[in-house]
Amino acid sequence: MPRSIFWNSFIALALLMTQSCSNLSTKKISSEHKVLQGSYEINSPDAKIYNGQVIWVRTSKDDLSCHLAATSAQVIRAHDGSWGCLLPIPFRTTLGSKEVVVRRQEQVEESVSIVISEGDYPREKISVDGKYVEPPKKVLKRIQQETKLLAEVYKKLWEPEQVDLNFRLPVNSDVTSKYGNRRFYNNIEKNFHSGTDFRAKTGTKIYSPATARVELSQDLYFTGGTVILNHGYGIFTVYAHMSKVLAEVGKTVGAGDLLGLAGATGRVSGPHLHWGMNINGEKVDPMSFMRLFNPNTKKN
Repeated sequence: MPRSIFWNSFIALALLMTQSCSNLSTKKISSEHKVLQGSYEINSPDAKIYNGQVIWVRTSKDDLSCHLAATSAQVIRAHDGSWGCLLPIPFRTTLGSKEVVVRRQEQVEESVSIVISEGDYPREKISVDGKYVEPPKKVLKRIQQETKLLAEVYKKLWEPEQVDLNFRLPVNSDVTSKYGNRRFYNNIEKNFHSGTDFRAKTGTKIYSPATARVELSQDLYFTGGTVILNHGYGIFTVYAHMSKVLAEVGKTVGAGDLLGLAGATGRVSGPHLHWGMNINGEKVDPMSFMRLFNPNTKKN
């Protein structure tokens, strides 16, 4: 082979390899929602981490738990075989630089830095039946009992071999009210909106997003027809205001199984589905969870 042809071929191959390596490097660095720190990878649903969201700390199976201030999460095995912590960012948390502490065997710890920003959570005015804003005395005992019942539900332990984090939406519809909004019922400010509301006519079928165990299926004062699913290791989802609940307590459901029918029960202004998520006692944005594991999910 003539020397000129050899060198031309060599240079072309070198350029191709350089370009391939450059493309790989750029692809890794340009991922806005994934940051590698030491032995761990922090995955967030958006370019910034906001209060009320969920992050996934990818770990090894030898790690035990992740901690952020008073919030903690156990290392779990996800449906794809990976290991990590699904760590909730409390809605009411101090903002700025924070340390996520990952605990390993034999009390070894490693810290990972994150920055928490304030989410965009606007005001929202809603008109409802006055008895749901200022409940009459005759229902106060019921409300207290239901508050205690919910606290017990969220304490229930379920430790499946792996956790199905590949969720689907419980209803294929538009978002009408997002998580975190400051709620004013009849011009009286109450708590922040603890979930996502979907447009759903009465009778619309509501489905399970993933494998889970049914922990509650009944009528509650504020949330009406309500189903609560236990996805394992402190991860729960809530389905509220249904006209009919069909899930059976104690049964295991899979993705796409029918939970009930949408309605307008409890404290509502009209028919819809309220979808909530509770992780280790923190009410977080279920749509941030969806964007975390299903990047094609639209931001509400």
